[in-house]
Amino acid sequence: MDGIIGAANWSEVLQKARQHGAQPGVVGRLLSSFGLQVADVTAGDAERAADLWNPGSALSLADRLCLALGLRLGVAVATTDSAWQPVRDGPTVILIR
Repeated sequence: MDGIIGAANWSEVLQKARQHGAQPGVVGRLLSSFGLQVADVTAGDAERAADLWNPGSALSLADRLCLALGLRLGVAVATTDSAWQPVRDGPTVILIR
């Protein structure tokens, strides 16, 4: 496996592809061809995502589910969103730009 994405975030990727005029099925097949795997969202992920919520937080549910998946798998997560950096008790965050 070369990469993993949670099912909630996968849905966002496909929605953004569609929003920008790309065919989600084509985008999905292309990303899968590079070894990207889609992980189910578990009840544990949902509970951890709820624990990561704070009043006034800029993190969406999908953001928190991604962080929860990183914690479950014990891996760093990559993002372009600097709001992910100061998440207490979250996984290591790699800003890619």
